[in-house]
Amino acid sequence: AVRRVAGAARGGGARGVVMRARGFEQQQLQQWFRQVDTDNSGQVDAKELQRALQQARMEFSLQACAMLIRMYDTKRSGTVNYGEFVNLHDFIMSVQQSFTRFDLDKNGVLDFSETQQGLKFNGFVLDGPAFQAAFAAFDPERKGYLRMDEYIQLAAFLCAAQSMFDAFDPQKTSAVHFNFNQFVYATSQLR
Repeated sequence: AVRRVAGAARGGGARGVVMRARGFEQQQLQQWFRQVDTDNSGQVDAKELQRALQQARMEFSLQACAMLIRMYDTKRSGTVNYGEFVNLHDFIMSVQQSFTRFDLDKNGVLDFSETQQGLKFNGFVLDGPAFQAAFAAFDPERKGYLRMDEYIQLAAFLCAAQSMFDAFDPQKTSAVHFNFNQFVYATSQLR
């Protein structure tokens, strides 16, 4: 089970709690958006986002970039416009800040305990088995730690999972019932 902590940053476009870019930072973001938008469409797709993250020395699969795009793509076009890009940027920055804050031994990775603390800070409280499964899914080599990019992908997965769960739980009962088709739909959106 996942429980959100009130006021925590999360995905989902306009529903998320984000800090808006102001002044000089907004100008920098606009310039970066134009650089990332290599086809000059006014939209950023998963391939463009992946290249930009690689330039920032973060390794994200195309699948992970597509999930990040879906988190903020209010039009369901597979792309984000500038406003959605700002929200995506704010999410990544928030998660990076928690990574830095909870990298207690300053070794550039988060171990199991540090990851759990960081996710809690970002608003995710998972029971033991759920946290172990999520951690293992983003640590396929069983290193026992997550790099920054792996941690961001885990946080993005949890945001997307929470948004999907909320869509199937409109009464906020903290329980949902899926038929198989709904289950396939929901899980395919989390990839």
